[in-house]
This record gives sequence, structure tokens and C-alpha cells, in this order.
Amino acid sequence: MKDATVAERPRLPGFSVADDGFLRDPFLLSKRAHEEAPIFFDDQTNSWMITKYQDVAAVLSDYQTFSSRAVGRIPVPAKLASRAADFVKDEIIFAIDPPEHTLARATIQNGFARKIIDSMAGYAAIAADEIIDSVIDSGEGNMIEICYAFSMRVITQMLNLPKEYSADYRRWAEALFALLVPKKLDSDEVITTHLSAQQIEARWTDLADAGAFLRETVLERQKNPGGDLISAMIMARDANGNAIDPGAVVRHSLSLITAGFDTTATLLAHLILHFTRNPDQLALLKADPSLANNAVEEGLRRQGSTLTLFRIATKDVTLHDHLIPRGSLVCALIPAANLDADMFSDPARFDIRRINANRHLGLGRGRHACAGQPLVRVEAPIGLRKLYERMPDLRIDLDKPIEYMPAFGALTVTSMPAVWSPR
Repeated sequence: MKDATVAERPRLPGFSVADDGFLRDPFLLSKRAHEEAPIFFDDQTNSWMITKYQDVAAVLSDYQTFSSRAVGRIPVPAKLASRAADFVKDEIIFAIDPPEHTLARATIQNGFARKIIDSMAGYAAIAADEIIDSVIDSGEGNMIEICYAFSMRVITQMLNLPKEYSADYRRWAEALFALLVPKKLDSDEVITTHLSAQQIEARWTDLADAGAFLRETVLERQKNPGGDLISAMIMARDANGNAIDPGAVVRHSLSLITAGFDTTATLLAHLILHFTRNPDQLALLKADPSLANNAVEEGLRRQGSTLTLFRIATKDVTLHDHLIPRGSLVCALIPAANLDADMFSDPARFDIRRINANRHLGLGRGRHACAGQPLVRVEAPIGLRKLYERMPDLRIDLDKPIEYMPAFGALTVTSMPAVWSPR
């Protein structure tokens, strides 16, 4: 089959992954895609959008055909190259393939051992109480910021990083995300960026600061390892006895901070939003708190934090009679997959008793499935139960706007006004 010309490729008019309507609720546009163009070419990202559940699952599971090396970083300004040396390489955990990914993945999973995750449950409950204590008397607040404070407290505890630098960790994590862009196959050339030269320099300065702080931390843990996630990465070895490079530990540590605070925070905020919109489901949760675990799975399905996962075709491949040439960007549209009626009945409905809610792709699939998902599944139900135990009438103020910011790959909430009765 010959590749269609660019003009002949299927499109979905009106689609944009950065569209405010899609960010607020991806259902209607996802439904349109499933019916009109389950695979289509998106000119904005220069990629093939994959929307059906089975297709997305197949793309994410086949790293040999669909490489994760589709993601690169905007090049560092020359004057910052030496200061940001640990981040100049593109070897971040979610943008590499085996064999490099194998050791990195095993190293991180070593830190997410069951005994470490189980030990975090008690701390998560304490952290939730502390965060709630700090806001409960106000009777109102930005739900996403409350959730960010909670999830940041938990991930920094796992890494054994001082809590007083939380604002810096978040700034550095945001810089890491901002500098990620699609890149070409067999090339370091990036495809597009919306950042100005001044913004690029500012973000790379943030990464240089992160590198200096985390490199010092890694070197200290090499001398005095403990029971934390950074120490676990340092002590991990592959089958040949090889340790991970300290620079990689620095990169993976910031990747974990980034994913650790954002994933759970966005999930929790949207759970509160969907419970506000669906009081019958909140009544079910309050009558049976054990439903919190499945509520988390349904939240990840209905509106989790991941929007897109980019891959790059390493060879010509045909999907739904469309030839995707080697070197093409392929975008797994996660919300669309999770709202596929062929997989989930009545997909728009938020149903915390949904039997197959845990089949969602909100935490990825295959080799690049979220390494921290055991923590999400322990931390998020605890946060959810604590919020409603301490603030039983907590709700999102639907009369005020919820604000989103377009971001590469992730659903980014900037404002979600919430109200509750002060104690």
C-alpha cells in the first residue's frame, strides 16, 4: 500500500489536543473520532492520532515498532550546557527503549518494592491530615493546589527529600515537562516548540538548578544509603552486576518527582469534580468507603492526567488500511481509548462500581506502564477517603470556571475552585 499524500491523509476537522473543550471533557470529541476517523492525521502535532482502545493498547505494547524515542528535549543553550550536564541527554525513563530502558526500569521498580509502598500508606494518611488541617478553616480553596500539596509531600517522602524545597521541586518538574517535544527518528532534531528563546533559557536554568541539587543528593546517598527511593536506585544492579550511572539517577529522580506529584494530584482533583457532578456516586462511596479503590480506577479511566503518549514508527506499518510510514510520529490518545464504547459500556458515565474500570490505559501499558502505579493505587484512595472524612460536604464550585493550560502530554489544571464547611 502506498502512503497517501499529506493532503489525502484522513483528518478530524476541529480537533486539537489543546482545545479547551477537549481538556474539560474529552468524551464528545473522542466519540466523534471513533465514529468518523478512528485513526487520523493531526497537522498541529504532525502525528497520526490513534483513538480506539485496542489500537492504542497495541501501539503501547509494541516498543519495537513504535519506539518511545519520539520524545526529545529542546537543545540546551550553550552557556548552560555544563551546568545542566545531567539533563542534556535525552535518557529520561519514558523516552528510551531497551536495552537502556531495561536497567532504568528495573532500578526504579526496585524502589517501588511492596514493602516500601506499604510503608507509605501510614505516611500518606498523616500527610493528608496535615494538608487538610492547613486549609480546612478557610472553607474554600483551589482543589488542584490542595491535591498538589498532598501528592508532593508523599513523593518527596519516598525520595527522602527535604519538604521545604517543594516549590523548587515543582518548578523543576514543570521545566522538565515544558522542554519535552517530539523529535525525528534517528535524529536529535526536534519538530516544534512554542517556547521563546528567553523561556527556553529560563527552563534550562531551572534544570541546571535541579541537577546541582539532585547530584549532591545522589552523591550523599552513595555514601550513606537509606530506605528511600533514591538509595534504592543507587543500589540496584542488573543481571551483570552493573549499577546505574549517577547522572541517570538524577534524571530519573526528577522524572519521578514530576510524575509522582502530577498524576495523583490531577486524578484526585478530577475525582472530586466528578463526585460533585454525580452525587449518586458520592452517596455510594460514603455508604461503602471500600469503593475508593475502584473509584480511583474509574477516575483514571474517565479523566486521568495523561493526554498523549507519543511514539515513532520504526518501520512502515498499516493500521485500519492507512499506511503509516517509517519515521512518522504516532500519538496514542489516551482519553479517547479510555472512552471507547467497544471497551467500556456507557463510557461517558462516571461509575465507581464499573466492573472493568481497571482495564483503563490511564497509567500506560507495556514496558512503559507507569512504574509508580503501585504508589498511585495506595496514595490516591487514602487521599480521597481523608478528604471526605474531614470535609464531608466538599464540592467543586461549578458556578466558577475551571481553568486548564495546554501542555505536552499531560492534562494541566490551573484552577478548580472548591468549597466546604469550615470545622
